[in-house]
Amino acid sequence: MRHLFTLAVALLIFAAPVRAQYDQSPQDGGLTLSMGQPPTISWQGGLMLSAYNLSEDGKPGVALDLGVGKDLMSPVTGAGRMSLEGYAGIRGDEFDGGLRGMFLIPFFSLGAGVDYNFNTSKFNGVVRFFAPLKRGGMLGRGTQFRIDWLPGEGTFNFGVSIPLRRPLVGRTRPRQIDTRLPSEEPREVGYAQVEPAMQEALANVAETAYWINRFTSPFIDQGGSSYGQAIGAFTDDMEELKAHLASTSPLFPDGRSSEAEVRVYHQELTRAFSIAASGWALAAGESTPLGLEVAAQAKEILLDEVIFPYNHLLGVKKKTDTLLGLRGEAARTFREWLVSDSAVPGERHDAVVHVLERVVEIIEEQRWFSRQWWSDSRLVWIPLQYGLLPEQHDSQQELDAIVERAVGREFTSGNRVWYVVNAQFQWEVTKSIERAEDYHVLWIHDIKWMNAAGDPDRISFHQMVGAYLQTLVRRVKEYDETGVLPVYMIFFDQHYYEIFKSRRWMNLLEDPLEHEVEFPPEFAIMADSLARVQEALRTAVAESRLLQERTAEFGEEWLKNQVKVQVNVTYPADHSFWANQAFPILGWPDNVMRDHRKIAFYDITEDDPYKGRVIYSGMGIGEHYVGPTWEDRAIMLQGPAALDMKDAARQLLLDQGFSEEQIPYPLKPRPKAPDYDEKVQAMMAENLGGARAMELHSQTGYLPKLINVLKATLYSLMPRGSIMVIPDSLWNGSFLASLLVGSCMRGGRVFIINPSKQNAPGQAFLTLSRAQELYARLIIIQEMFADEIAASGGMLKTGLYDVDVDVADVPGRLKHVADGFEANPWLLEVVPLTQEVREDFANAAEF
Repeated sequence: MRHLFTLAVALLIFAAPVRAQYDQSPQDGGLTLSMGQPPTISWQGGLMLSAYNLSEDGKPGVALDLGVGKDLMSPVTGAGRMSLEGYAGIRGDEFDGGLRGMFLIPFFSLGAGVDYNFNTSKFNGVVRFFAPLKRGGMLGRGTQFRIDWLPGEGTFNFGVSIPLRRPLVGRTRPRQIDTRLPSEEPREVGYAQVEPAMQEALANVAETAYWINRFTSPFIDQGGSSYGQAIGAFTDDMEELKAHLASTSPLFPDGRSSEAEVRVYHQELTRAFSIAASGWALAAGESTPLGLEVAAQAKEILLDEVIFPYNHLLGVKKKTDTLLGLRGEAARTFREWLVSDSAVPGERHDAVVHVLERVVEIIEEQRWFSRQWWSDSRLVWIPLQYGLLPEQHDSQQELDAIVERAVGREFTSGNRVWYVVNAQFQWEVTKSIERAEDYHVLWIHDIKWMNAAGDPDRISFHQMVGAYLQTLVRRVKEYDETGVLPVYMIFFDQHYYEIFKSRRWMNLLEDPLEHEVEFPPEFAIMADSLARVQEALRTAVAESRLLQERTAEFGEEWLKNQVKVQVNVTYPADHSFWANQAFPILGWPDNVMRDHRKIAFYDITEDDPYKGRVIYSGMGIGEHYVGPTWEDRAIMLQGPAALDMKDAARQLLLDQGFSEEQIPYPLKPRPKAPDYDEKVQAMMAENLGGARAMELHSQTGYLPKLINVLKATLYSLMPRGSIMVIPDSLWNGSFLASLLVGSCMRGGRVFIINPSKQNAPGQAFLTLSRAQELYARLIIIQEMFADEIAASGGMLKTGLYDVDVDVADVPGRLKHVADGFEANPWLLEVVPLTQEVREDFANAAEF
């Protein structure tokens, strides 16, 4: 028992959390907390119950174990891990203990190894199965259920494994992978005396609602046992749409189109409400003024209570996937309006509410159809045309208002927005570090220790590491005067952190005063440069009177926490998060879902909308991103919209397991300054209003995807004549492509561009294969519906971006543009460049 007690005490010591002060500014003695970097070696404890060959009167036992493990490759993959464990306990009334060496494959939740028992002095093989049983751990905190089988002695161990000294394990992903929509409510006795004319009108609403759904996001992701079978099923579905467009009926005497379906839907919906409000038998196409008013209010309620709430969850798994739970609240809101603000006679209220409830049922039928088509609740989109006519979303103001309702955020005015090309991005990040006075955040997925040749990356060293260290030297020298050291934070997804050995840079940034980096001999210049700047930093710290006084007051830990970069490796490998499966081998690990955001921002504050700025980019830090073939853009933002960046960064830390009290001081929310709005108005007056902007994020994994909600809203509503250019290989989803096809059916001009293999940022076989499959279907649609798209005033063009001209060769690039216009005259319909401009482009090298 003495050995068991000692092991229990060791477990408690290793599990003890790290504590720090959070209620003060760092300058006042508080510590800024960071996630830090994942440990290279991790500790694990456990409690095991043993059944020792019970068929032969063996005695059960109990033991505590303690292990240390190291991943053999990136822990994100879960492909291999070595573990050395010791255990001690009792078997019956005797002490039992031993050692185990294990090879584990977390991805498959399996392991095998060798056990040496002190009592028997024997080696035995051991096979292990381990699983969290529920997301975040069977007992929370990443705990895992474990079974060890020792076939040589007929022993089974059952128990729980506990991660030690890793307080955020089991807290870095959501515990639920889906959201619950309200369940269907019991309905009161509905309206029983449905007039035949109302029933006919609602039948027409149901039919047109079906075709609106088909034309808004036509299903283009048919499968099959072979490529030919899949294309055949796809072609059959497209032929059905084409045949429908060629048909006529009493409601469509002039033929059908995507817009015609929408207009007849609204016509018949208004007719149904007119009949319900008046009791009159109206013919197709007829309505009353009161019916128009009631229908308009009903459609607003449908949008606000049913359609927008559901569409807001695009990209999110839904456990109770139904609209009928939203019907009750919509009906209650509608009935309140009927009683308080409408001229509908009281005896007709039930009839009017019945129409609303039936329309929700019709929309629910379409939701069900879409769910069957896409086979995934995350890809179901309710057409906004069920509540909007084309003239209600054909201006910028109308679209802005709809977008705000769809995403639940507001546009802000008075922003400054501008582009920088890829060659400027690294420099802009460096300048942002140097300019930061209060704090700086680099939110990135890729900071390279080594370049493609395996050597230390020069751009990472000079533009990022050098910028941080030299800026720290300058800020420390100014400390006696300012009393402030900026807080520097890096949010760095673990996947590329592991691949590109970024720990070497991060270790230095976390401890710039003492950490030493070993460089290959041929990079002695780098080593000398780093040694000089570190010595300059140590000298500046030693010579700062105020810094030394505060160190004497708050301690050396405070000093180290001030003169550093707070490195936060986010979404660390955590094998306790699987897709809601009791046995992970049957599920899907969260580790494959990465945070791919690339952002830098500094000094954004509620005190002054124009003090800091944000850089949004598609690039990481490294030589790879400044080469002749990498082409990208970054967007610079300054103004009120940037304030949301603080909220997004704070939300990231909360998602990673931080509490509100642990949020770093600069990211805590504060009230806006009294003159905040005045500064915005002054800027707008000086710069003719500035830009309207809204910041949205698609969060990682099972969290909300508001950017997709924005895309789907715009793709499905952009008015006739709009031009949409989609130049990103990462848009390659059949669902978004289907919305773009629907747009060109309504008169939109859609240009979908995919990089060729040599220009693609990702060379993965599955990505390229998926792009090829999708492009084949888009080309079929382009040819099959050429007449119908042209009749609507739309255009659908697919193309490859295949440029072999150096990014920095501006004359060559301009000539390439001129050649493109020469080879594709239809481009002038979209971008009406004059002949003179095209000639200047072609001859740019002569200037």
